[in-house]
Amino acid sequence: AAGADVIEVGVPYSDPLADGPTIQEAAARALEKGVTLEDVLAMLTKLKQRRESGVDGAASEMAPIVMFTYYNPILKMGIDTFCARAKESGGL
Repeated sequence: AAGADVIEVGVPYSDPLADGPTIQEAAARALEKGVTLEDVLAMLTKLKQRRESGVDGAASEMAPIVMFTYYNPILKMGIDTFCARAKESGGL
């Protein structure tokens, strides 16, 4: 993690009203490409597998990953489902 204590991964949301222009623009670009909460969880699962196996030098002691999102995508997925998937993926 090159000295990082935490790595934050943003989940794009269509109405990021509480965010500044940089995060709003990043969310818009991700949504234009069709990125969803499911995609982010799948990416984190792949990263977790790489970390656990040490593939390509991925460090198992890498900083924890925190997902940055709004409640709406979680509610849409279902709270219990989201919590289970987040835990499986290694995200906090």
